[in-house]
Parts: sequence; structure tokens; C-alpha cells
Amino acid sequence: MKDPFKHTNISWACLVILGCFASAKLPEIQSAFANVIPQNTTATASNIKAVGNSNGTNANGTPRSLALNLSLVSTDDLKVKVGMLLSKGQIISDRVEERRTLDNQRQTLEISLKQIESRDVMSPKTPLSVPAVKDLPPISYAAEEAAIASGELRIKQAERAFQLAQQANNSEPLAETATVSKSAVAVQNQQRLVDNQLRKIDAVALLKDLPPEVALHEQEKLKQIQSELEQTKAEYKQSQANLGAKKLTQTEKLQSLAEALEKARAEHQLALAHLQSAKDRRAYQEYEASITEARRVEERNQVSQTYSRQVLEQQSSTSS
Repeated sequence: MKDPFKHTNISWACLVILGCFASAKLPEIQSAFANVIPQNTTATASNIKAVGNSNGTNANGTPRSLALNLSLVSTDDLKVKVGMLLSKGQIISDRVEERRTLDNQRQTLEISLKQIESRDVMSPKTPLSVPAVKDLPPISYAAEEAAIASGELRIKQAERAFQLAQQANNSEPLAETATVSKSAVAVQNQQRLVDNQLRKIDAVALLKDLPPEVALHEQEKLKQIQSELEQTKAEYKQSQANLGAKKLTQTEKLQSLAEALEKARAEHQLALAHLQSAKDRRAYQEYEASITEARRVEERNQVSQTYSRQVLEQQSSTSS
């Protein structure tokens, strides 16, 4: 069912107009009803059905009745009752609460508008410029490259020295070897002298007619030759010791040169690592600089957009 209070058609019958409105004319009443239409009340000439003659009275002279057909949202909007006398321009229906609400809203909006109009619109301040990112200083790897070149030179020198020492170690020391050979020959020669002297002594012993002094002389000579043999043997042993020491020295030198070569190679690798580290640090610095530059560009764009928006808002407020 529809709401009985919405768009209720109220039929008024026999609305009696008494007293001072007895001589009112129908066109004036219609004009009064027409003034009510802007009040959200439907009352037109076609809604009014007059009962009686056109001069506002019945045949017997009494005020005539009017039949009204109105469309209302609520019965509370009706401002007249049966039997009431109507005067010209009187409102017969009105939506008071809605009118009051709309009036309050209008007053609030008017106050807000006046406040906005009276407010001083400040021009937006020009934003401070975002500082640019400083360029990285020029990079140079001269120190690292010089260290690498020096390391390569030391490697070549160490390799050459090691090769020479290796060749020397693989061959016998000439001087010491010659001394040993000479000493060995001397020992052999001296040993032959001893052997010959012994045979001579044996031969002298077989000769009975020789004086004893001859045998004694040969014995003394044998002792001298044997002493010389011992001296020659000692020299031979010393030459062998010298040869062994020389070989040991060569071996130690070869080992030392091998260690120097490995050290030169290690230093060269370290110089290469230092160069790579310097390049990596530079690459990281350039990466950080690019990130910082991108952030500064984004900040500048944000500042520019904010300033443009403030300018547009200020212009919009001024034009309003």
C-alpha cells in the first residue's frame, strides 16, 4: 500500500466562506492560489471548482463554497481547515520544515562564501631549488698500473735469475771440480812415489855389501814421501769439501731465487687485485651517484608539481 500521507488527494467540499469575503471574485481567488504554487503546493485554477454564481455568493446571497483538489506530500503541510475564511494571498499549504532546512543551509553557505571571499589568498612561494649532485672527481689508476708494471718487471728478473741458477746447479762447479781432480791426481802420484820408495828399500835390503847408512837414508826418504802423501790426501779432502759446499751454496741460492720468483708473482697478483678493487670502488661510487641523481630529479619533479598545483589553486581562488 502507498503511504497515505504521500501525494494524498484531499477533496474539499463545501468550503464555506463567511463574512467579509462574500463579495470576493473568483479571479482574485485564483490569483491567490497561483501565488502558492512556488511553495511546493499544487493549486491551480483547474483544481478549483466553484459552486454557485460567479460573483462569490449563492443565489440566496450567502458565501459560496469552493471545492479544492490539492496534491500534498504530508497532511502537516495543509494550513487551512474546513470553515475557515480565506483572504487574498493567504497560503493554504506549505512545507515549513523543508523550507527551514534549506534556509539554514543557504545561510551557512552564504557565511562560508563570505569568509572565503574575505580571506587573503597568499601567492605560493617559489620553491627552493633542489641542489644538484656534484660530479665525481676524475679517476686515475696510475699508481695501481705502475705497481702492476713493476711487478711484471720483477717477475721477469726473478725468472731470469732462477733459470741461470738452475743451469749452474745442474752442472759441476768448474773451479772446485778442477781442484778436486788435481788433488786426486796429486794423491795418486804421491802414492806411486811411496810405492816406489818401498820397493827401493826392499831392493837395498837384498844388497849385503851396502853400508847401513844407505838403508837409513832410504827409510828417511820414505817417511818424507809418506808425509807428503798425507798432506796431498788432506788437500784432496779439502777440495772435495769445497766442492760440496759450492754445490750446497748453489742449491740454496736456487731455492732462494725460486722463493723470490714466487714472491714477485704474488706481489704482481696483489697489484692486479688492488687495481680491480679500485675499479670496483669507482663503479660503486658511480652507482650511488646515479641513485642520488635519480632521487634529486624525483624531488625536483615533486617540488615543481606541488608548486604548479598551488599556483592553479591560487588562480582558481582568485577567479572565484
